Amino acid sequence: MIAEQAYLFRHALLRDAAYQLQLPADRARLHGLAAALLEDLVASRTLDASGTNLQGEIARHLRQYREISNDNSRVEAEIRHSEQAAEQAERLYDNREALQMWLGAAEIGPPVVRARALLRAVGLALTMGLAPEAWNFAKAALAAAEAGSSAELVAAAHCAWGQCAQYSGDVETAAKALQTALELVPPECGKLRAEILGELAWLHDDQGSLELARQEYEEAIKVCRSLHDPVGEGKMLCNLATLHRLASRHELAQDLYRRSLVLFRSARARKFEGVAESGLGASVAMTDGEDEAARHEERALEIFQEVGAKSHEGIALANLSVRLNRQSEMEQRLELCSRALALQLESGNRYGTAAAMRAMADTLRRLRRLDEAGALLRDALAIHQSMKDPRNEAQTHYFLAKLLSTHDRDSANRHFEAAIACAESIHDQAVLSDVYLSLGTRHLHDDQLAEARHWLELSLDRATLAGLAERQAGARANLGEVLRREGRLQESLDSIQQALSIYEKLGYENEHASCQCGLALTLLQMGRHAEAGDCWKRGIGALRQLAEESEMERHRVEMMRLCAHLGVEPLKDA
Repeated sequence: MIAEQAYLFRHALLRDAAYQLQLPADRARLHGLAAALLEDLVASRTLDASGTNLQGEIARHLRQYREISNDNSRVEAEIRHSEQAAEQAERLYDNREALQMWLGAAEIGPPVVRARALLRAVGLALTMGLAPEAWNFAKAALAAAEAGSSAELVAAAHCAWGQCAQYSGDVETAAKALQTALELVPPECGKLRAEILGELAWLHDDQGSLELARQEYEEAIKVCRSLHDPVGEGKMLCNLATLHRLASRHELAQDLYRRSLVLFRSARARKFEGVAESGLGASVAMTDGEDEAARHEERALEIFQEVGAKSHEGIALANLSVRLNRQSEMEQRLELCSRALALQLESGNRYGTAAAMRAMADTLRRLRRLDEAGALLRDALAIHQSMKDPRNEAQTHYFLAKLLSTHDRDSANRHFEAAIACAESIHDQAVLSDVYLSLGTRHLHDDQLAEARHWLELSLDRATLAGLAERQAGARANLGEVLRREGRLQESLDSIQQALSIYEKLGYENEHASCQCGLALTLLQMGRHAEAGDCWKRGIGALRQLAEESEMERHRVEMMRLCAHLGVEPLKDA
């Protein structure tokens, strides 16, 4: 605002005192005047030099004018500016401002306007981790849509209700609401139909109904294509790619990610281009190694920084940190995690904040800063519980259990049990596989071989059911050690070699090196001393390069114990 059109105050308290001295009628007149002056400015530009969302300023002045004067003659203008301000805030990834503006429009708008604004508020609330508020907005949106007799908005409200239910782990309610939405959506509302199909596919994917999810994604893709909607089609392709990636069908996943990238670039949808680059990086890590994956993550990070998507930038930083696996890289990894957490806190994304806390806690665990790691995990757990998010609650219980296993087994057992209960409630095979693998490994370290085999076989079953290659390898590697100690040497050899093959394909250096050491012990027990020696040197040499001192020591202790039992010379490191 130029100087001739404003009072200039050197201190906010002086400004507020001057404002309070004005009579109510004068306050209302000043707010009306300010709104009119800003409307003149906004006709030529949306943002002033400081980056202020002028639409939001206009809406606030009009609100003050209405509340002080009880004059509703400018309500339509207030609604319009509130909606435009919310759209602008969403483009700038200012979720708090956007939510406030949508709720402002909903408060004073007629039923149809109210329903549309509340539906936008549902999405923002879920993004920010405000699950109870999202439920309330969805319920109010449905009532407003019904009052406005809008079939499209009624269907959209049922879809929003289903999203809230799925987010909170209420699978039955989610399925019912989404199916109702699909039945109610008018034929001419193709984009909404595609969105509902995408939500159903996501729900069925979470439940392990992968074929049904694939069919729904492909139907949604056809709808978007018929509507010439490249962004919608790209989003569905990206989701379908993620489905195949999590099922370890990486060649197909990468093709779909690349197809979505073409669409996003053609539509100049930069944020979604970054999302596709990030997903492609996660898949490439499984086939082409960490360096190539990091290149995709770096491109995603550049895009998110360019468009100002702070929450997505935080996710990209956390993903990049995961690429740093060597012990010597842990301080650098911690710095990336710290930046990721700061961005999530700044953006107000509670889901992202908890995810960043978990990533930082894992890094602190690797640095042996266990108390700090535990505190972060408990904070993350509290967030997931308040959000009614059983999937991530299960994962966080699991991480806490692993952390506590070395020094507080009773507490660890309670967290393992809670992780299993949460994971079983939503059929999360990945978390169940992880928990069973950890329990099996713990019994193995205690030399309780029958119990170890029981849990490891359960872990392998779950990982195989869900197509999770990394977890299959972990279960097979540990089963190989159990079988060796039981004297079932050929079975041990086969199991470890299968794990080695998976780790080599995935590019997991640490796990591959550890597996080499385990294979050496099986070969030694089989009497194949020369092969055992070569295998041992490769494994220990790789672990030394990776600075995995604790893992080296664990294998040396087991090797010395076996050599003493067999009456043979210890294997040489080099």
